[in-house]
Parts: sequence; structure tokens; C-alpha cells
Amino acid sequence: TSICTPRARSTMIFLSIVALLISTLLICAYTKQKKQKTHLMVYAVTLLLLPILMTTGMLLNSDKLIAFALFFPIGLFLIIVHAELLARFKKCSYIVSAKYVSFTEISRRGVSQYIPTFSYNYNGENITTNTFLYYSKRTFKKLFEDSGTYDIFINPASPNQCVDKRR
Repeated sequence: TSICTPRARSTMIFLSIVALLISTLLICAYTKQKKQKTHLMVYAVTLLLLPILMTTGMLLNSDKLIAFALFFPIGLFLIIVHAELLARFKKCSYIVSAKYVSFTEISRRGVSQYIPTFSYNYNGENITTNTFLYYSKRTFKKLFEDSGTYDIFINPASPNQCVDKRR
């Protein structure tokens, strides 16, 4: 049996149109920024793979190509997002002493995660920002005390990017 039933084809066409629209929006966002962020273009190109591969799979009536079209762009997208996060993490290499100020709680599907907010001085500028590391409530309470001072790592090129540990 083929996955290219009329209903499946209409779903694939819908997904292709959505991917094309999102790609177009990402390309527009990329071109309108003063400081162009290359990751937007990478996301757009990755999403453009979905309709190209899906259309090719439907034209060739290839179930394997259609399945590949569904999973390859998603997997590639996840790899790119995590590689970007890792690169941002690695750029935070300069140690500063920072005061723990507060936290932000994010709840998704009943699970809460906590993000610490630090205040520090870098090159005469007072900066207050969140790290991009998340913690469970239990771990968060073990690591941070109100008004405590901690050594954190910042990105010297963009000092509002910080992490509280490097490992």
C-alpha cells in the first residue's frame, strides 16, 4: 500500500505550502534586519527542502522519498538549532562576578523550568540579563541563593549573553 492516498497528498500539499510561507517570512525577516542573522537564512533553506522533497516524492510516487521529506528537514532543523546554541554557549568565555537578582519561571505541559537573572558590570555598563540555561526547581534552589554573587561567563562581543557554568 502506498502512503500517497488522496488524503495524504492533500496533507502533504498543505505542509508544503506552510513550509513555503514560513520560509518566505524567514527570508523577509533576514533581508529587513540591519545586522543580518545567518541562522534565519539557514532555517529558511532547511524549510524549503520539505516542499521540494515532498513534491519530488509525489511525482515519482516514492513512499521512501516522501517519508524522507518529512523527517530530514525536521532533523536537520533540530541539529542546526542545537549547533547554534552550542556555538553561543562556547562564545561565553569571559568570567565576571554577577549578583543573582531573580528568576523567570517557564511552564510547559505542567513542567516548570527556572532561568536565573543576573546583574553585572562590564566595561562600565550595568547589565541585567537571563542566562540561557534552564533548571528544575530542585536544582535551581540548590544552586542559587537570593542576592548571592556568582562567577558567570559572558560573551565579550555581546555582553548580554551569559551562562552561569561551562561544562
